[in-house]
This record gives sequence, structure tokens and C-alpha cells, in this order.
Amino acid sequence: MSTIEKAPNGVPTLPKLSHPAPAQQPPLLIDIAAVDVGYFATKYTVGRDVAKEGAPILARSIPSFCPLIDGAVSAGAGTSALSGVVVEVNGSQFFVGPDSAIRGSGRNARVVSDTYADSEQYLALFRGALHYICRELLTPLSTVSKFTVKRIVVGLPLHTLSTKKDSLRSTLEAVHKVPAMPWGGPSLEVEVKSCTVLAQPQGALVHHGASIPHLREQNTLVLDVGGGTFDWFLMHGKKVHYERCGAYPKGTLECAFAVCDRIHKSLRDDAEIVKRVDTALRTRASTVLISGKQVQMAPFEPVVLAILKECVDRMLQSVQSLASVDLILFTGGGARRLYELMTALFPERQDTMQLDSDPVFSNVYGFHALGEKMNDAKTS
Repeated sequence: MSTIEKAPNGVPTLPKLSHPAPAQQPPLLIDIAAVDVGYFATKYTVGRDVAKEGAPILARSIPSFCPLIDGAVSAGAGTSALSGVVVEVNGSQFFVGPDSAIRGSGRNARVVSDTYADSEQYLALFRGALHYICRELLTPLSTVSKFTVKRIVVGLPLHTLSTKKDSLRSTLEAVHKVPAMPWGGPSLEVEVKSCTVLAQPQGALVHHGASIPHLREQNTLVLDVGGGTFDWFLMHGKKVHYERCGAYPKGTLECAFAVCDRIHKSLRDDAEIVKRVDTALRTRASTVLISGKQVQMAPFEPVVLAILKECVDRMLQSVQSLASVDLILFTGGGARRLYELMTALFPERQDTMQLDSDPVFSNVYGFHALGEKMNDAKTS
């Protein structure tokens, strides 16, 4: 029985009742996840769709644009809340998610740099991807606050792979503080036990070769046109021709920036306009909406082709002869544009050139599949 206590003024106080602390839920285990933080988009996997035959890998993406902000903003009357989360890195707050361009100041330029993998922005995007991976695995009102990732697979452009691989692995193999779920609750703790860092084009080759056994007996050249880099990766089966692989620090963003500069120099710092121009280039749209008017894209085609030809020239200097290349696979956000150019430059090779069926997500699909095989090898 509880004892009635008295306060200093003599007034009786209610007894203090003790309640058992809620049971601590064990961390939720994720066997494998893949994250590809590109210069234009961040792709990530959320497992396999077991409801479908063959259980395909499921992948999503968010923009690789994370403006530095002062804090969260609530939606006012008659407005909708922005889609995204606030990620903290070293005391700074970044807005990460589908509506990140709307949180930008209009002068937040996209950055293409060899030190990108070391930046706070890279880590913010990685943690944002972890948030969205966890969100898909939880039901609304779930109280799970800790996750353990057995293995995560990420990619780097070829020209930074050797210099950034170890430091990136060290950074990502850690306990990450991840934003809370939209239904409330505490922020999450996600512990990454093991991180595997691959060359970005290797993912596309793994994904593409999963259903083509004869790729093991031939030379396959992957041409990966991303937002900030153009990578080429030559393999004979599982053996890499290292001296004939390489990368060039230009990609689809360079094409979009060139178009923006020719319309007005300030436009390259407007994330929404850069996105519109990039989409118009990739989809071959005849116009793009700028300042409320439809701007014709045709006058900018020569500068776009000049940048793509520059990329091809650098690749050919590295690969040397294409005679020993049996298959050329085009992947990445600019895959279709480069495929069109290469088939025009080398019409006799058209039957050995193949456009990736899903060039945007191909790398991250391959990362996930390779991570599964690595986990199976560890447990067998």
C-alpha cells in the first residue's frame, strides 16, 4: 500500500506511482541496402518485391540537392507541407527529399567536385536515403528507433575510386543519426556494420549480366553518363581491364549548365531551372519553360553535342581500339543521348551497342544484387 506524503506546507500529496519502463525493442535488421549518391540524383534500394514472381529489386530516388537551412518550416493555411526531411551533419542542417529545390534560396548551385564524397552534402544525402529506406520498412506509428544494416553497397566515379574508397568506407561504417518518421517519435539510429565501395559502372554491368551468361566470355564496355562524370568500364567476364578504364569530370549537368549559361548566366544557380533543362535534354523536348515562357532548345544543340563529343574523345584515348570490345552498354541519366551520338559516329558498330533498359537505376540494382551475393558467401 502506498503511503500518503505531506508537502512542506502540510497539504497531503498524492502517492507516487511507479510504472514499468516500456520494453526496449531490438534493432530492426536490414541484410542489404544499396545507395548511389550521384551528382544529380541519389538512388537507393528498399529490398525485393516478394509479391511478384522473381522478386525484383525495388529502388527509389531523391534529388542530389540539399540546401543548407535554418530549420524546419511548417505549412501555412492553404499550403501543402514540403516533402523532405531535415538532416543534421556536424551541426549544420540540410533539407533532403523530393522538394529540396523548393527549400533552396535560388542561389544554391549544384556542386561537381572531386571532393564530393568527403563533403557534408554527400553525408546528408546518404543519411536522407537511410531515412527513406527505414520509412518503407516501418508501419505508421511504429516505435522502432534503431536499425542495423548488415551490409550497404555504394559507388564512386572511377577517377575518385582509388583515392576516396577507404575514407568513404570509414565514414559510412558508423552509427548514423537519421531524421524521425513523419508520424513522430524520436530520431533513428542506424548502424552500418559493413560498407562495400564499388566503381559506379560496375553496378550496371552486374545488373545487365545477370540474365546474359555469355557476357562472361566477352569484353563488355560500360559507358556511364552521370550528372557530374562520364565513366567507362571495360571487363572480360569478371576481370577488369584496369588500364583501359577511366572517367572524365563532365556529364549531363555540364550540358545543362552550358544551356543555362547561354540563356542567362544566373540560371545555373537555380536548381529548378537546371532540372527543367536537364529533363528537356534527356527527353529531347523541343522547348523548356523559363521565366514563364517556352524557350526553344534547338539553338543549344551544338554546344550539347560538343560536350558529349569531348567525353567520347577522352574515352577513346583511354580505351584505344574498340575492335576487341564485343558489347558496348550505355547507362546513366544521359545514356540515350550518348547512345544516339555513338551510333551516329560508329554506324558499323550499332548492332553491338545496347541501351540499358533502366539506365537511371541500373547501377544501384547491381550494387544490391552484388551485396546479396557477398552476404551469402559470408554465411555459406
